[in-house]
Amino acid sequence: MQEHTGRAESEAALYFERAIQSGSTDPYDIELLATLQAKAGKTQDAIGTVKRGLDLNPYSPRLYRVLTSLYVSIDNYDAAMGVLKKELELYPEDSNTRKIIEKIEQPAM
Repeated sequence: MQEHTGRAESEAALYFERAIQSGSTDPYDIELLATLQAKAGKTQDAIGTVKRGLDLNPYSPRLYRVLTSLYVSIDNYDAAMGVLKKELELYPEDSNTRKIIEKIEQPAM
């Protein structure tokens, strides 16, 4: 069963990779490909996919959140914070992102 699931995920990743190479700029396609790459242990590939997605969709909050999560998953908190700050720059009204940044920047007690 696991082998079948792994093969299905590989085929799905290939499908989304081809869709993006064929010109899809849909943030959902990019997110799904990155998720499949990360599940396959290819986190750096997933980060690259999301960064390319942000080049195509610089105003996609969804992709900023995915990229933040990927950086956190590899313990790259400085990069995650940079992504959060960029998202807040683009969406200053986003109180959730602001709260996350404030919480991270608070000195530990």
